[in-house]
Formats: sequence, C-alpha cells, structure tokens
Amino acid sequence: MSRTNSIIPLEGVPDWEQRLARQDAFWDCAVLDRPVVLMTCPKSPPECDWPADKPYASHRERWMDTDRVVATAVANARNTEYLGDALPRAWPNLGPEVFSAFFGMEMEYTAETSWGIPIVEDWDDVDHVRFSEDNFYWKKLVEMTDACSKQGGACTTPASATFTRAATPWRPSASPSTSIPTCSRVPKRFDACLTMSGRRTPTSTTSSTTD
Repeated sequence: MSRTNSIIPLEGVPDWEQRLARQDAFWDCAVLDRPVVLMTCPKSPPECDWPADKPYASHRERWMDTDRVVATAVANARNTEYLGDALPRAWPNLGPEVFSAFFGMEMEYTAETSWGIPIVEDWDDVDHVRFSEDNFYWKKLVEMTDACSKQGGACTTPASATFTRAATPWRPSASPSTSIPTCSRVPKRFDACLTMSGRRTPTSTTSSTTD
C-alpha cells in the first residue's frame, strides 16, 4: 500500500500525491521522474486576511501566544502559492535554541529571534542537566504543535487538510556554555507524533535536488 494512502488530501494542491512521491524518492536517495523543486510565492490578492496585530506586554508574550501562531500558520498556508513540489506546512517556533531550553536553559526574546542564557559553566557539572516533559518550553511547543495540527484539518472540506505538518525545526546548540549533553535524552515525540502527516519533507524553501 502506498504511503500516501494514509495522508489527508491537501487543499489547493491537486497533485499532492505526486509531490509526496517525489519527496519520498528524495529521502530514499533516488529520483522519481525529476529532482525535487520547492518554490513558493505570495498570492495576489491574498485569499484571506492576515491576523490583526494586537498589543503585547513583551516580545516573549507575543512568541508564546498559541492563538497567534495558529492563525498565522493558517493564513500563510492559504495566502501562498505552492509551486513545483512545495507543500504548505505550519512552523511552531520558539527560537533557534529551544532544544537547549528543554534542558532547563531560559530564553531571551526580541521581535525577530531569541537566544539562550547559559546554565553550564563547567562541563564537570553537566550531569545534572536533564530533559523533563514538565519543562515549560517543551510543554508550550507541544501545545502549539497540537493546536496547529488540529487547525490544519479544520478546512473548508472535511476530507482535506490545510498543511502537511506542524513541527518545529529544532536542533541542539553548539555552544560549549549551554546545556546540551546529548540528543538521546529527548523522547522521539517530535520525530514521530507531532507531525500532521508523520513524514519528513525537504527543508529548503527554494529548491532541492539529489546528486
């Protein structure tokens, strides 16, 4: 049975099965009929309104607003043309060092980005650093991801979805003063359970080919 049989059809992407098949071939280090090409551009005019701006007490409060994240993800999916093999996807995002925050590091936020406040000054003390599912940032990202995944299926037709996945592009920090001992201490929930379709897609927003 084809892996696409378990995927909900995508709104506005009639050839979604072919696009997924090409991406499956990409991850198998193969080429189906041509290299994978991902291209996007804004629709003109937009299909729906973008979420209205609202006041926040701080940049951090804005980043933590799950409703804003979901509304922006849906508007972005519906206001974008997906060309070639591109597919709409949500991006719950708490910043580039959120993986470190899962291990107890606090985050500082600006309007555009964030960074971690180191908690390991001496690698001899690193053994006290542990991942916990009670961690605030982990729980917030799970909340955002679940909300995006739920909203992604609440479309104009019951048998279709707005976007293919709702997962953050998370990775450990390389800084020796942060709190990352090993990836193996983190459950595989984001890799297996927190995606709309349960599959991976090339991360480039322009193009991707196999050599």
